[in-house]
Amino acid sequence: MPMPNKRSIVRAPAEALDQYGNLRIGGGLPSHRRMMMASAAGKVTTPSSASEWEGSTGSYDFVGDDILNNTGDKAIRTVSTFSGDVEFNATVTDNGQNGGFGFYEADEDATFNENASPPGTDLMTDSWWWEVQGAISYGGVTKATEAFGSGQAVKLERVGGVFKYYEAGVLRHTFAETSTNPIRICLGDRGGGALDLDNVSWTA
Repeated sequence: MPMPNKRSIVRAPAEALDQYGNLRIGGGLPSHRRMMMASAAGKVTTPSSASEWEGSTGSYDFVGDDILNNTGDKAIRTVSTFSGDVEFNATVTDNGQNGGFGFYEADEDATFNENASPPGTDLMTDSWWWEVQGAISYGGVTKATEAFGSGQAVKLERVGGVFKYYEAGVLRHTFAETSTNPIRICLGDRGGGALDLDNVSWTA
């Protein structure tokens, strides 16, 4: 009697996963095993590094996957765009003067301003921005107010076109404005230049 077919399950070893349980690029594994597990898992976590960003990168220090701002009114954005679901994770170690982070549609690249914070997102039609002092905005319109302090883990995500912001694992805001168009991650700091983020990564 023939044996039924069985599907083999590829499980990532613990050292290949980040603190959120997502597959980390690198992870101390041989490249062929990383590629195999990335394909099996369907999503890959990318730790932040200097080469992943563009804009006023000279105004930031990139230390491992940490991002430390050293000049106010400067902004950066990801080199990559994201067409599907994506989440951005970081721990705010210094919430700065009035910095923030968010997403915007890549077709509005020309409006992005690396010498400002918000980095032109307030002049865009489709952007989702969170100021550390509390303003949660779509385009230039404030939709809610939810400040967060230093030491908090934050997550920004798009799933199925819906954008949500989390702090310390708690949902803080769900945007009514949706999009499935390609987007970028961006961040900036206003004034004193002290927005510092640790353990920065994104999963897509």
